[in-house]
Amino acid sequence: MSPERDRSHAPPSAVPETAVLIGVDWGSSSVRATLIDRGGNVVGAERLDAGVRKARGPACEQVFDVLLGRWSAAVERLPVLLTGMVGSAQGWREAPYVSAPAGLADVAQELVEAPRPGAWIVPGVSGQAVSGAPDVMRGEETQLFGLDGDGPVLLPGTHTKWAELEDGQVTRFTTCLTGEIFELLRNPGLIGTVMAGSTLDEAAFERGLTDLGGPGGLLHHLFTIRSRVLLGDLQAEEAWSYASALLIGSEVAAMVEARPLPGVVRVIGTEDLAQLYRLALKRHGVEAHCVSGLDASVRGLLRLAMAAGLVDE
Repeated sequence: MSPERDRSHAPPSAVPETAVLIGVDWGSSSVRATLIDRGGNVVGAERLDAGVRKARGPACEQVFDVLLGRWSAAVERLPVLLTGMVGSAQGWREAPYVSAPAGLADVAQELVEAPRPGAWIVPGVSGQAVSGAPDVMRGEETQLFGLDGDGPVLLPGTHTKWAELEDGQVTRFTTCLTGEIFELLRNPGLIGTVMAGSTLDEAAFERGLTDLGGPGGLLHHLFTIRSRVLLGDLQAEEAWSYASALLIGSEVAAMVEARPLPGVVRVIGTEDLAQLYRLALKRHGVEAHCVSGLDASVRGLLRLAMAAGLVDE
């Protein structure tokens, strides 16, 4: 059954009077809406597996209606702020990138009106990576604006970002394709046929970090996942953790070499994903402090709405 049918018979949802903003985090695979009060608290939430990979361009309008259908009365009185891939060329309406260094006010000034009254799309940020190549982000800037203080911030995911905050501005960032490569290894890659489960085995993860330091390079070590399992040197249940260690360990080593890190780095995301990076960073004498991705996103959306004058400060 489609998400549209599932929601069409759902009763209207009560919207607390304390809500001042509807925030929509619109990614590639899913879209999540939150009712946010003035204190940055979530007072309601909806979610659909209907990101821009499944619904793009004009189809985004239908997703918007289904996602917020139970809050129809609130949509008429509350501003809606959309962030993420909804502002890409494949999204609902393209929001051009703001060049780094970019602060809260810079991004708030460049909001793009969505094809619905009272709805606005947050532009992404473009900048320069440690390699000197151009780099871009969409959605992560909102989470970064939800943080207090400066310093390096790690945002793991399909396209992991290593960002730098200075004086409240996103000054530079580098994207690593770690998450996407891992998914390609697992499915439909040949390596994935010998991998079972998706639960962290810390001993196997630590072994992967150690083996990565041996001769042969990353591409060789990735193939040994298959040969090790086939010949009994690694259990299939351990292969997921071992593969994660090879990719994340390689990423972390490269980034630490490119730009020295302080003793503590903030990691925005889930505790499970942060734990993988915590183990890899520990090898380089760096401690990881996990920050909830939802909390950072909600605070960032509220701050952007206030900076844009959509919500009173």
